[in-house]
Amino acid sequence: MIGVTALIYTLGHIVIYFALRLWDFTVIANEMATSISLLAATVSTIGLIALGATSFDAAIQSMGAKGWNRLHNMIYIITGLALVHFLIVPEMYSEQYIACGMFFWLMVWRLLARRGHGIEAPVLAMLAVGACLFTAALEASWGWAYYGYEPLGTLETNFSLILGVSPAWKILILGLLITFAATWQTFQARTIAPRY
Repeated sequence: MIGVTALIYTLGHIVIYFALRLWDFTVIANEMATSISLLAATVSTIGLIALGATSFDAAIQSMGAKGWNRLHNMIYIITGLALVHFLIVPEMYSEQYIACGMFFWLMVWRLLARRGHGIEAPVLAMLAVGACLFTAALEASWGWAYYGYEPLGTLETNFSLILGVSPAWKILILGLLITFAATWQTFQARTIAPRY
């Protein structure tokens, strides 16, 4: 359902983009051919459409579970391209770095979960700190490389609470909330489990 929702959001985003260009497909095609951001968006949209078109039981049966999983693992590349599209827009938004930090957290968590560490509180807490540092480093390095902002100033702003809650702090808070929720769920499962 999350993937289908992402596809619907993306299609709505495209309709708005086309409408803002008054459905002038010459202008749209020119922008798509000359903008790296729009090339990344186009490829990721085509990928999302392919995933959406195969999100039905009949497609799973037709492709087989292995083939379907192989195709749907493309979501990681598609998401990466969507994040590139989001990062290289002319303006700088905190949501760009929050989305990248969340993606980093999710990818590392998937690796940890496969190794049986997906609900361990110390591991999740370290992941929250790591995702926070990744987000701050990404914002500082991207702001320097793409916008020309001084990286140390960006890092200082990221870790100061005087100027508001930065993307790095938001990722840390989210990661720690997930850590707390996993710890609480584990605690509840142990105290409620029947004893024989």
